[in-house]
Amino acid sequence: LFQMARFAKKEGAGAVLMLPGITGFDAMRALAADEAFGLPILCHPALLGCMLGGSLTPGHLHGFQFDVILSLIPQICGADATIFPNVGGRFGFTLPECRSIVDRCRSDAGPFKPIAASPGGGMTLDRIPEILQVLGRDTMLLVGGSVFARSPDLEDNARAFVSSTGRKEITEAATLANGNHLAKEETGPTQEQLENIRRLKLLKYPELEGNHGKFFEFKGGFGGSGAMGTEDSSHWLNVALENYKPEADNPSWKGVHRTELVGKRGESPKFHVRYFEVQAGGHSSLEKHEHEHVVICIRGEGRCIVHQRQWNMHFGDVCYTSPWDVHQFACPRDAEEPFGFFCIVNAVRDKPILVDREGFETGLASSCG
Repeated sequence: LFQMARFAKKEGAGAVLMLPGITGFDAMRALAADEAFGLPILCHPALLGCMLGGSLTPGHLHGFQFDVILSLIPQICGADATIFPNVGGRFGFTLPECRSIVDRCRSDAGPFKPIAASPGGGMTLDRIPEILQVLGRDTMLLVGGSVFARSPDLEDNARAFVSSTGRKEITEAATLANGNHLAKEETGPTQEQLENIRRLKLLKYPELEGNHGKFFEFKGGFGGSGAMGTEDSSHWLNVALENYKPEADNPSWKGVHRTELVGKRGESPKFHVRYFEVQAGGHSSLEKHEHEHVVICIRGEGRCIVHQRQWNMHFGDVCYTSPWDVHQFACPRDAEEPFGFFCIVNAVRDKPILVDREGFETGLASSCG
């Protein structure tokens, strides 16, 4: 390993990438301590997953915490940067877990120097503005396949990479005008840059509007900003999170969000596919309607009330509501995570009628079902 590291330096490498899951962390420590080597070391997380377990998810307490194995130990062993699977990528890391890693990297508490945090795991050019907004601009960006896939012109692709961060291209004239110092303007993205980002998205994902084949990529770990109504705020890339019903002050429901997936963007099926998520202590409206629907639990657990029966729903359970069944879906107050489910309904359907516990109509307005 040390022979290969010295060879890399001799041939002009500016840094090395180490996989302590294979080499062991002590090998990283020894190489970092070698004053004759002196190159930056990037820590790669491959095969470290078997050591994880102390996540911020209740009930998962075996193994190291995410920030310990992916930030603190690399710091102790002399790494200059650490790569970790970012929320919404190929792995199931949550936003709080990723932020814990980044916060540990930037901390100057203790005898170890801060190191660069590099979110990876399937990141694409179109996600760079989101990464910088959520994790901060003091971030080492790691984007691979998306840069190569953009076009055959790698130089232009690299410029697009820089542009997507909101930076202006550094030209020779700008360098001279600034006294031979690099121009480091960090303004927000221009309209041209935003349009470039939009085109990058279309390389992987067709437009959501229109009746054509589409693909909605799920963010691992149920990621998403949660900023109501904003693009890419739901658990699916480029899809906005919405309130359960437009009338947010309606007392008939509490703590419910919805995500429209298929049926309201120009598609032509006879059904609509939505995803609902009920927070702990929340519930949908107690209501009835002529149209039927199917509910499939995919997250957490909850309770479904259908007519005079109640069932506890867990992952994979399916509930069918027949015409005019009084029904409601709720999440226990002590739930450790939200109750999430797909709801499949008729494309053409009537408006729900709100009822009370005795089944009598309340007279309150209900806009959609």
